Amino acid sequence: MYRFILFIFFLSSSFAQNILLRDTTFNVNSIKIHYHEYLIFKSDEYSDDSTLAKLDITDSNNSILQTITLEINAMSSPLDTDDSYSILGKRGIALDYNFDGYEDLALRFGNAPDNHAVNGYFYIYLFNPNTKTFDRYEEELTNPLPVPEIKKVDCTYVYSTVYPHTLTEFYEWVDDKLMISESIEYQQLYEQPEEDVILTKETKIIYQNGIELKKEENILRDKIK
Repeated sequence: MYRFILFIFFLSSSFAQNILLRDTTFNVNSIKIHYHEYLIFKSDEYSDDSTLAKLDITDSNNSILQTITLEINAMSSPLDTDDSYSILGKRGIALDYNFDGYEDLALRFGNAPDNHAVNGYFYIYLFNPNTKTFDRYEEELTNPLPVPEIKKVDCTYVYSTVYPHTLTEFYEWVDDKLMISESIEYQQLYEQPEEDVILTKETKIIYQNGIELKKEENILRDKIK
């Protein structure tokens, strides 16, 4: 009986994987990317579908230089630019994360705990101009966005949206590895001393090569407009 169930699951999964959800081609750094997305498993209404993203990286002669595959269990496709839950949004999946002048790729593959629709797990793939391929960064990141003005990567985690509570961590590149340099946590407090005033606790921590150097805490008073 167990083997029969596994066989049925295998057939259903194989059938689902043949369902092509997306098929598009775009250019990044003058390299052509052919993006396919297949349905692996259709979940119930309370869970996320499981899909497979396949990216064929090709040169000007349409010869395949690299193939990237990634199983995704997230709210939607990485390519959904109108998805209000994705921090990439209209920016698309091609951004310069290591500030070398070349666009890299960011693929959301899952949902983080708490407010999981807002918090996304990402892998970033750094472009190698010598091989014209993409190297996946070893660690998963939560909601990563490059900030070119300060050459840091912003990873913001949302703990709560009812009483706003967020943690923003800034990372910088040290010997090809992202090291935290600063974190800023904002937590709106329940106390409301005046009708038109809200209190927010701000916690700032400064790091050097990932080691905590200084911590500051402040209570901010904001008037409700």
